Amino acid sequence: MSQKTGITSYHQQILDIHDDDLDGVINERDHCLNTPVGASVNNVGCPQWETVLNQYAQTIFFSRDSSSLSDPKAQKVLQEIASVVIDNPQSTIILTGYSSQPASDDYNLKLSQRRAEHVQQQLIQNFGLSTDQIKVRWKGEQNPIKSGNTPQANQANRRVTALVINEQNRPIKKWSAQTFPQPVFQ
Repeated sequence: MSQKTGITSYHQQILDIHDDDLDGVINERDHCLNTPVGASVNNVGCPQWETVLNQYAQTIFFSRDSSSLSDPKAQKVLQEIASVVIDNPQSTIILTGYSSQPASDDYNLKLSQRRAEHVQQQLIQNFGLSTDQIKVRWKGEQNPIKSGNTPQANQANRRVTALVINEQNRPIKKWSAQTFPQPVFQ
């Protein structure tokens, strides 16, 4: 800075206006120097965040009057569920057991409980998931996929649904002329 004029030299000014993280806020004012690319920022260069709820659902089917998993497809579904949870350790799994119509309401409610608890046990024993991550519910004959007492309906309704839920924080994207809420061309 010149002593007579009080004006900063041109070289010094150039250094002050760099924006290393390309968020639109110069380094001199930027409080968050590693802003994710494309993030919307406040006046001091810090990204604004939003919480997104991610859900992943799978269904495991059972044989008539059974709570064991003998079908190889069921093991593959369990592996997929476990993989999602292992990749997102803060996830919660909600297992809901169901049954088909044959038998009494009380028996079917207990059977749906055994099914859901068996799936929980498999996820804990075979994949190392925590009991704290898994919530178990049972509905018996409630909420059928197919109504009626036909072989097809009964087969579809003997199931456990697994809903994996996790919350993820991500930066809010900065709006631009190229910003679209969803794919425009499909």
